[in-house]
Amino acid sequence: MKKTEGVFGTGFTAEGANLAFCKVIIVCALLCAVSLLYAAPLPLHVEDNKIKDTVGHVVVLRGVCSPDIGMLKKEYGIHDYIDRITNPDDPNGNSPGWYTRVIRYPVCPSDSDVNGSPLVFNPHDLSDPNNEAVYGALRDAVDYGAEKGVYSIISWFYSKPISDKVAETNAFWNYMAPRFANDGNVLFELYNEPTDAAGNWAIVQYKMQGWVNTVRASATDNLVIVTGGCWGQQIQSAVTNPIIGDNIVYAVHCYGCTWRNGADTWIKPQIDTVSPVYPVLMSAWGYEPNDDPNVWSAGSAADFGQPLHDYLESLGVGNIAATAAYNWSCVMFDSNWQLLCGDYMGCFVKDWLYEKRNAERFSTMTVTSCKITAGKTQRQDSNDIGNIKDSFALSGTFSNIPIDFSQAASIDVNITSSTNGNQVYYESMNCDSSRVKKGKFGYTYKIPKDQRGAITSLTIDPAKRTFAVTATNVDLTGLSCPVHLEMAMGYYTLTGDANEEIVNGKSATIPTRLMRMYDDTLVVSNAIAKHGAKPSSDSLSVKGGLAVKSIGVNLCNEDVNFIWGNKVFRVPQGGFTPSKTGHLYQCSKVVADASNGNAGLVTASIDIDNATFAVSVSAADSLDVTSDYIDFGVNFADFNEVVNVNRVTKRSY
Repeated sequence: MKKTEGVFGTGFTAEGANLAFCKVIIVCALLCAVSLLYAAPLPLHVEDNKIKDTVGHVVVLRGVCSPDIGMLKKEYGIHDYIDRITNPDDPNGNSPGWYTRVIRYPVCPSDSDVNGSPLVFNPHDLSDPNNEAVYGALRDAVDYGAEKGVYSIISWFYSKPISDKVAETNAFWNYMAPRFANDGNVLFELYNEPTDAAGNWAIVQYKMQGWVNTVRASATDNLVIVTGGCWGQQIQSAVTNPIIGDNIVYAVHCYGCTWRNGADTWIKPQIDTVSPVYPVLMSAWGYEPNDDPNVWSAGSAADFGQPLHDYLESLGVGNIAATAAYNWSCVMFDSNWQLLCGDYMGCFVKDWLYEKRNAERFSTMTVTSCKITAGKTQRQDSNDIGNIKDSFALSGTFSNIPIDFSQAASIDVNITSSTNGNQVYYESMNCDSSRVKKGKFGYTYKIPKDQRGAITSLTIDPAKRTFAVTATNVDLTGLSCPVHLEMAMGYYTLTGDANEEIVNGKSATIPTRLMRMYDDTLVVSNAIAKHGAKPSSDSLSVKGGLAVKSIGVNLCNEDVNFIWGNKVFRVPQGGFTPSKTGHLYQCSKVVADASNGNAGLVTASIDIDNATFAVSVSAADSLDVTSDYIDFGVNFADFNEVVNVNRVTKRSY
């Protein structure tokens, strides 16, 4: 009974540099315009192999790595730096501005292999005043980044065998995790690059698990990034031996030499294996021109950057380019803060971020009106155009996103059932310039005689943030509540649901006829049970929708059972009589099978064509009339459905 209900280490160097950045005075109007580009980043979480924000949108993290936080504070200037790599008005390269979504901030331990950092964290003495200064710099970067709509990754920057730095790493996260536990825009990268040899995932996993537990003692929700062994390259075994806990992201590092010498046999299998199961982030990658192809960073856009771009984007895997700096490899700027192009990666990275500036850009729709109608015939044959008579009309509003119809070749409309993800209807239409007037998309279509049904009108008004779509003579077989609507156009997707309170208004439900010949369905719209004053005088009345999946059911040849709580009222074979046409079956005051002591007179009507039913029972005993919620069911042949009825509101749920 169914009941509904990097290869050889990174080798960074640091050269002291003191730059005074010019403050650009921006006119008020421009400042206001630019401010609209930024929105505070929403907290993130992991669902299956995706990173999502609090409204359910997929987030692919694309950004850059900064020099270590000490150098950033002392030599670069935190605000100036963030302004530079989020500046939407930077013409270098082939793109007009920066669209950095995440910045990775390395934190150098006092005993790291990074030379020359002016501010390091001392994990051996947590009272060291430098530690508070490191926190202050991170706090400034995190908060200012949030104002620019940027996520922040705090990366503990050891490149050493993982077992050598367990206590130090534990001390750092005990110190830092509680201080950012309430910052939903902050991610924790536990350890930059475990240099443990290939094949030692079990060792890496064990140490990482301990640090995850340390972080989770105070920061229960922040995303935690777990880096693989072999200089951050090996995560493949995480599929069979994963980190235990929620909101875990696995990271790999890749530089030019690794890609050119082992992309298909080493790096790609790591990502290919894990990314279908868990979120993966390439949290460091880069290249620099070098005549020696065996140098770890040697590469170019042609032999590394572009192939990496195409590969990661095909999987929806985010990436962090290392490094947006002039004195941390792989450099993207010169010492005068000119972006390096050509054989260097600066312009390539900026253009990549611009290209994907609106990727995964969703807008939540609020469906205010949804009318769904069903044709009167049986489930339609897809080739029988004359009997395809379902229709829908949805309208409402959507949240503000900067829709640019010129970037969309088509608008794809998709109707699904939220409960099971079943795609019910899909149509794509050209988004040509003739349909866009004053920034508003408008489309109308008259269905020719004897032609298949289609969307007959669609309007999307970004200025008013309204939409409306209608379709006639279409097949909506299998549609159930909530009705889920998606409209995709270029980089943008509008998505929203219509629940039972919206679909066809409060007085009606989605037509049960849409489930005919598709899935056995039982819906109760009204249920009343009463006690009589005399023995054997209780009564029951229930009506609603009933859709039958099986073809050729004849209720005259079936026992039909109606269930109310613990009572079963059986109309035996022959109790129902058929109508002269169609598939309407009725009975009147049939004495229910009393073998189980549930006697009563049953009057019922089951219309299989129109997918409706009504049943009343009189002269019954001991009906449950007090429970607010009670099971009601109908079964015959292969149909066996039960719903839980809310007698207070007289609706099932």
